[in-house]
Amino acid sequence: MPQPTQSQPSTIGEPLRALREERGWKREKVAGESGVSLGTVARFEKGQYPNVENLIQIADCLEVSLDALVGRTVPRRRKQRGP
Repeated sequence: MPQPTQSQPSTIGEPLRALREERGWKREKVAGESGVSLGTVARFEKGQYPNVENLIQIADCLEVSLDALVGRTVPRRRKQRGP
């Protein structure tokens, strides 16, 4: 497994924690505003992957893209298809 770089967080939950803290929110507020459980928010911040539905709910709550929520800030290049 590759080591994290500056553009890649070391855990999936680091971007969520950073976005939450930027807003001055506690985990309870994210849980309440997004409709996911407090345990789900905590597990996500600790590096466990939530299901896609929960990711969408949390991203909507924080008004960010899914890419931003998981720390993907540089879009990947699409492979060009043949002629």
